[in-house]
Amino acid sequence: MLWTLFAVLTILALIAKFLRDLLVRYARKIQNFGDQEPWISRSGPLNISLYHASKQWIAYQCKCDALRDQASKSPEIRMFKNNTNTYREKSIAKKNRLDFNVFNNVIAFHIDGGAPDGCWADVEASTTFDTLVRHCGHSLKWKYIPTVTPELKSITVGGVAVGLGLESSSFRYGFLHNSVLECDVLLADGRIVTCTPHNQYSDLFFAIPNSLGCFGYLLRVRLRIVACKPYVLMENVLCESHDVLVDQLLDACNPAKAEFDFDFIDGLAYHSGYGRMLKGKMIDSIDVESQFSIYHEYIDRNQAERQHFIMSIERYLWRWDADFFYLSKYVAPLNNKLIRWYLTPDVMRSDVLRHFHQLLNGFDFGAYKEQGKQAFIQDVVVPAQFTKQWVKFHQEEMLYLNKENPYQYPLWLCPTKNDEQDFTLFSVTAAVNINFGFWAPVAWDRKLDLDTYLESNLDRFQAKKWLYSHVRFSKDELYRRYGGSKYFELKRKYDKQNKIRDLYNKCTQK
Repeated sequence: MLWTLFAVLTILALIAKFLRDLLVRYARKIQNFGDQEPWISRSGPLNISLYHASKQWIAYQCKCDALRDQASKSPEIRMFKNNTNTYREKSIAKKNRLDFNVFNNVIAFHIDGGAPDGCWADVEASTTFDTLVRHCGHSLKWKYIPTVTPELKSITVGGVAVGLGLESSSFRYGFLHNSVLECDVLLADGRIVTCTPHNQYSDLFFAIPNSLGCFGYLLRVRLRIVACKPYVLMENVLCESHDVLVDQLLDACNPAKAEFDFDFIDGLAYHSGYGRMLKGKMIDSIDVESQFSIYHEYIDRNQAERQHFIMSIERYLWRWDADFFYLSKYVAPLNNKLIRWYLTPDVMRSDVLRHFHQLLNGFDFGAYKEQGKQAFIQDVVVPAQFTKQWVKFHQEEMLYLNKENPYQYPLWLCPTKNDEQDFTLFSVTAAVNINFGFWAPVAWDRKLDLDTYLESNLDRFQAKKWLYSHVRFSKDELYRRYGGSKYFELKRKYDKQNKIRDLYNKCTQK
């Protein structure tokens, strides 16, 4: 009897292992990881001739040549890549697609600490931040990281450059596009131009953020990297109210304060009225790393006024990824420690989980409406002086309209500074802003669309909405808010035949 039981358990274990191995192999195919070793230049000015003779640069140029020829012959061009982080109904036309999946490698790192903007990475536009961060660890031994690393591994460098991106280091460095030094853009006529803030294509350079690629498609991005340390000492501060949380965040981000010696800061506002401020400082060594499985559960479990814990820098950068911030809490099995162990980190990733979601539910986020739910996924940038009013608005109006389903919490609060660069399609005037992120399935009311209501109240708080998710603006309203007449001037200059979809179509049409 015991032998029979042992044999059955052994067979079941082998089947479970076989299924897990299949799942892991499938998951790795989904990940668009570039494995080319980057060229590295250290100490002193860049040797351009040597760099352009490197196999990495030559490989990049070969890809550009193939794409240039295809674009010049197509009557209409659309970008195609396997991974996307837009959250609206979307389908890609099968005709005239330019395949950007091969642009997925880090081309080079340049390290010259003695020069302004002397440390940078040259990155192909479809390279994920997962790939870039891995090379920061493998090639640079965790001595440098991007100034801003968006929270999901599948987010691409080019996607953030033409969209928007920030994270807990943004109180020092602003948005990711504030750290872009130059970029190569494929124009609709097949030309590839290099844009910098100071060359003949400077107007295009400053129009790229939030353009979603409506003027041209990015092929290469050069962005700043900064020195880092291998571990992060975290401080978790319990705030008794949302107002206290906002005050603490803004006070901490004041560079005149003696305590302004940390590297990361963000916050969470919870439904029951309290909040948590999370500060991180990079350190060189530790005795032991803190152990936990689910980040958002761990930080909210401790009821002490202050809590300290330690994470590796890599684990910190991806602390939100495995759970899509905290959206995994709506899928009960993903919160089970045994299931998470069985799935392995290769599967517990935002890109893999989203892929399986699409297989099961289709790509149409509008399908939620058939289930009586709406995918309410938005980011809004609010000037510091209006942040308390915005939280109150969210609590008293947005939640009141959706009071049967308080899934809009926690809110993610991320301070960001304004470096006063004048970007055409996304300009902010306040010196300090707080980005509010909310992502959840919420109850859907046929009489009122939450995205529409949100947009109609932006002006009350001088707020700016990102465009990666559902957009309900009219065509005139969209262009009034994002670029105005300058947008049309640039569109005529760089895509006069309208071979690339305009901004409104990219935001609102499948």
